[in-house]
Amino acid sequence: MISIKRSWIFLLVLALVLGAAFGCAPAEEPAEPDDPDPVEDPEEEPEEEEEEEEEPEDVQEITVAVTRDPETLDPAHLTWTAAHGVTNNIFNGLVRWETGTFEIVPDLAYEWEISEDGKVYTFYLHEGVQWHGGYGEFTADDVKFTFERVLDEETGSRWKSLIAEVEDIVVVDDYTVEIHAESASPVLLHHLSNYRPGKIMSRAAYEDLGDDYAFEPIGTGPFQFESWTPHEELILVANEDYWDGAPILEKATFQIISEDTVAAMAMSAGELDSMLVSLEEVYEGFDADPNITMD
Repeated sequence: MISIKRSWIFLLVLALVLGAAFGCAPAEEPAEPDDPDPVEDPEEEPEEEEEEEEEPEDVQEITVAVTRDPETLDPAHLTWTAAHGVTNNIFNGLVRWETGTFEIVPDLAYEWEISEDGKVYTFYLHEGVQWHGGYGEFTADDVKFTFERVLDEETGSRWKSLIAEVEDIVVVDDYTVEIHAESASPVLLHHLSNYRPGKIMSRAAYEDLGDDYAFEPIGTGPFQFESWTPHEELILVANEDYWDGAPILEKATFQIISEDTVAAMAMSAGELDSMLVSLEEVYEGFDADPNITMD
């Protein structure tokens, strides 16, 4: 079976991360030079200016087909690749991978230090980052809560083993947190990134929502959760107050379409912007369609 992937979730993530950078305004037309000796025609009546109707701006949206509902949107229990793609836009990590690479770059932490023995990671956090839904400001305590929850046996997180060497999380102040490891690890920083156990959760939101947090997630990301209709669609909307700049897209809809052939018909009809392809015949049909780009 051929597995072909359009760049849907990666393009979405890229658009969200770089959203503010692509905003632009139309260039101003050069002013007409003044006429030094204007001649007035006394019989000429001034023309009435017609009011131009403002055309509504196009809403920037993307509609993506996914094959099934996520089992959960709780970062500690994510299992499905597409669910990671959805939640990457809801949550941030302390650090993240640079798009298209495995290079670690800043995210919620603008800077970090690793001790000489490789056991203590000190992260310096952005100030003023707000949680979705009015749950207040992100602080180092949320970092401590997130990783301690993953490490807690009662949570039953499948990602616990990835950060098992973490023995303590110390809140130095609201915007500084230390992560202490039992031994130096060349991969721990990657495991603390915005993937699998590294998506930072809100302590206040989790304590308020409890188990509902898995279906109404609260993050700090460029998109916030709006609704989820099982077997139909999951909708994210732009976080206009995103700390790193509002995204270009205003809305992202993930349509649940279990059969490739059904999704392919919707794609060909222009009802979808993107989908994953697993059936060879669907791939061949798309490959021959000049209106569809395959990545």
